[in-house]
Amino acid sequence: VERFVNNEIKTLRHDDAKGADAKFRKFIRQGAEIIAVAAMHDVQSTLQTISMQFNYRLVARSGSQEMQGRCQALLQAVSEVPLQCERFLKRIEETLADNKDRDKMSKEERAQAQREREAKGDFGGEAKGPAPPAAAPPAAAAAAVPGG
Repeated sequence: VERFVNNEIKTLRHDDAKGADAKFRKFIRQGAEIIAVAAMHDVQSTLQTISMQFNYRLVARSGSQEMQGRCQALLQAVSEVPLQCERFLKRIEETLADNKDRDKMSKEERAQAQREREAKGDFGGEAKGPAPPAAAPPAAAAAAVPGG
């Protein structure tokens, strides 16, 4: 954040709302992943750093109420990162648990079908559908062909 402020914000002209918007977008584009990880580690320190180092200086240079609103929205988004991540991880865990349950049920169904086949005398392994018809013996096949 400090490096970005030193390289980008300090060169911004006062009352340059358009330039401030471009710098804001660049900050988000270049730092989104880092900001998210920092927020997961320590959301309060991340909020304080962004607020004091970036937002304050950007709003002071731009003089724009719109930019102040965007900076507030950034802080709000950063504050929600841990909650959003927690929700995301919970959905993943639920999906994995559902898949595990579904796989277990499928395996149990296949095992039950196998037991039923074995009870009928079919020891051929897992069923892939109805068994193909037995091939006719070569002599019977030759007799069925006219002129053979």
